Amino acid sequence: MFCRGLPNRIQESRMGDPCEIHRNNEPLRHNTNKNPNHKRPHITQQMSCENCVTGHLHAGTPTGQVTTVGELPCYVAKPQDGNKKKSLLFITDIFGWEIPNARLLADEYAKEGFYVYVPDFFENDSFPIEHLKVIAPLPSDPKAEGLIETVIDKGPTMAQFGVWSVKHRESVVRPLMDKVIDSIWSDPQTSSLFVIGFCWGGYHSTVLAQEGTKVDAAIACHPAGVDGKILEKLTKPYSLQVGALDSFFDDKAANDAREVLSKMKITYQVNIYPGQVHGFAVRGDLSQRDVKEGKEKCFRSCVQFLNSL
Repeated sequence: MFCRGLPNRIQESRMGDPCEIHRNNEPLRHNTNKNPNHKRPHITQQMSCENCVTGHLHAGTPTGQVTTVGELPCYVAKPQDGNKKKSLLFITDIFGWEIPNARLLADEYAKEGFYVYVPDFFENDSFPIEHLKVIAPLPSDPKAEGLIETVIDKGPTMAQFGVWSVKHRESVVRPLMDKVIDSIWSDPQTSSLFVIGFCWGGYHSTVLAQEGTKVDAAIACHPAGVDGKILEKLTKPYSLQVGALDSFFDDKAANDAREVLSKMKITYQVNIYPGQVHGFAVRGDLSQRDVKEGKEKCFRSCVQFLNSL
């Protein structure tokens, strides 16, 4: 792993524990099955997901500071002692680094001892916040609306999202991420760097767990655009957190991902949250008890995973 003094220790949870962590010690093997009849578990890949542009704003006052990291504006949430031993790169969803949801969640990780960086990878062009509630799904009936109503009510938002997503494609944002990562590592106080991503950011946190990157472990919460081919290239510890009712990465896709990861020689974790939809970990409706509990369980699981490394 690319780290300074990161302990090599994993505590495996009991079988059946929702936060179970798996560790495989043998050397990594990349796609070694040459059988032409072998079928990779099916994991859908959809970047243009309607739930990517849904959600709710969270109440609270962020306590971090805004600075510049890697030449980008960046919200920084520091642990009480200011220690950078456990640095965490927080890659937001499409609504960006300025909405309270991302900053409040970054503050929560800081309280757990992480030095958190939330950069503006959209360069002052986050997806407009007025779309946040346009198509917010209800966990009790996430697919109730018919096709005609969907097109009429959500079509303009999805069209705008399509144009926006091309503008902020991987070839554009990845160099920005690499520069931020290099900037974080340039600080001699940094001894380990983890990455966590949500939705859009979950895709990028996943690919940052592949070979040749300068991160020590990655977490993806309800990621967009992740498939088996991407997972097969992972070389770093990886945690996948998804809602069972996610409209494009549901419990079946998560179980398929688990099957792929079980054959990889990495430490991994796959958690599926019953009743939760896409976005629950960062922009769910916290007035609903089950949504709030799902978000909190996901947070605790992520902290546990990182602390186990």
